Amino acid sequence: MADHFLCIFIVNISEDKDIGPSLLVHASVQFTLKHIHEDVDQVCTEHILPRVHELLPQLPKSTFITNHLWQVSQVHHVTQSSYHQ
Repeated sequence: MADHFLCIFIVNISEDKDIGPSLLVHASVQFTLKHIHEDVDQVCTEHILPRVHELLPQLPKSTFITNHLWQVSQVHHVTQSSYHQ
């Protein structure tokens, strides 16, 4: 894989009687920052899904995929707050 910053964390694999199994995948902060201005669906198709299938080769083809770009999940600037003192 050309993108060495790609790190996948499988957070949740669950089974729902109405929709079947679902898999939640997160990319690393470094990977996300590198691709932040690119189309999220294209990044998923070209980078993330191939890596998921590389890690889980027997995973069936997805019937539905939702991509979401989190831009506020990491602390970049710490400020003093009286709330946490």
